[in-house]
Amino acid sequence: MGKTTSYERGYKFELRVRKHLEKEGWWVIRSAQSRGLADLAAFWPGIAVNVGRDSEYLFPGQVMLIACRTDKARFSLQERQGLKNLARHLGHEAWLAHRAPGKGTKYALYLEEI
Repeated sequence: MGKTTSYERGYKFELRVRKHLEKEGWWVIRSAQSRGLADLAAFWPGIAVNVGRDSEYLFPGQVMLIACRTDKARFSLQERQGLKNLARHLGHEAWLAHRAPGKGTKYALYLEEI
């Protein structure tokens, strides 16, 4: 087999992050071949409560816009600020998913709010 490309490593990492979030109960959309600021969008469902006849009060869910990087250092300050601004403008949260630095940490996944 040939050497894994950076695209393949990134794709596999995005799927790993998606699977992790889905196990936690999130609904996740992946932006295929993303050229934008977010690689994933994760949605936590809101709650509707009946407060009277034919009326409901909706407690809104949470939305995360997530940039995935196999190497945290590859997430530039400009990208970080752009994702943060987009999320703030939409009223959502911006997150970075990355692997732990160093050898032997291939499977460690970190999610941090930016």
